[in-house]
Amino acid sequence: MAMSVTRSLLVATGLLLTVLPALPVVGQEATERSTPPAVATDEIVRQLQEIIKELRALRADVRSLRTPPAPPAPARVSLGDAPVLGKPEARLGIVEFADFQCPYCKRFHNDTFSRIKTTFIDSGKARYWFRNFPLEGVHPEARQAALVAVCAWRKDLFWPVYSALFDHQTELAADAYREIARSVGLDSAALLECIGSPEASSRLKEDVTVAERAGVAGTPHFLLGRVEGDQLTNIAVLSGAQPFDAFAAALERLAPNQ
Repeated sequence: MAMSVTRSLLVATGLLLTVLPALPVVGQEATERSTPPAVATDEIVRQLQEIIKELRALRADVRSLRTPPAPPAPARVSLGDAPVLGKPEARLGIVEFADFQCPYCKRFHNDTFSRIKTTFIDSGKARYWFRNFPLEGVHPEARQAALVAVCAWRKDLFWPVYSALFDHQTELAADAYREIARSVGLDSAALLECIGSPEASSRLKEDVTVAERAGVAGTPHFLLGRVEGDQLTNIAVLSGAQPFDAFAAALERLAPNQ
């Protein structure tokens, strides 16, 4: 699908660049034109129609990318050692896989996360785990931001940094990481040193491996299920920046008394 979008964009751009030189220049004498005006106008109309056709195809491709089909749910997933919210006795679980530079992840954080936290996590109904899945080929700062989150987790400050990274999404860079560190009480020099450590890279690789084994291909991506020891079972999948009602319905179906 990505190749199709790219191809459509290139074709449309190429046609536009072909048309532009044919447009008449203001003040230019008709005798200087190498093509008779009527012929040039007909050709411009034809090529503009081609551009419109290609752009419509591109728009359809982009729409399909916004709501990709969710991959099949894995039978079970190891919860492992990851940032978690909620009471240990909660019998339902949610695992989020996210990229801090992903606009749809930010939309979920802004529009839905706090309501999930209030309704299900703080009430003791569910626990909430987070795993990094930086889309490095699309978002150039995603890996670095994920490493910041890993290092904050090692200092027991993951959740405030989780929110701060989304709040600063449009300005993610070294200066923003220093500011985030100061805002949550982290030593910024120590944070930047941790980002470059092999230990942080290894921990991030573990997150990515868990995501890939679970069939995650894009972000945000969620696994919802029942917590059995250190495993998530009876898994349902939600993909994309889903509204609160989608999570509520899935968790209701998964409730132990159902």
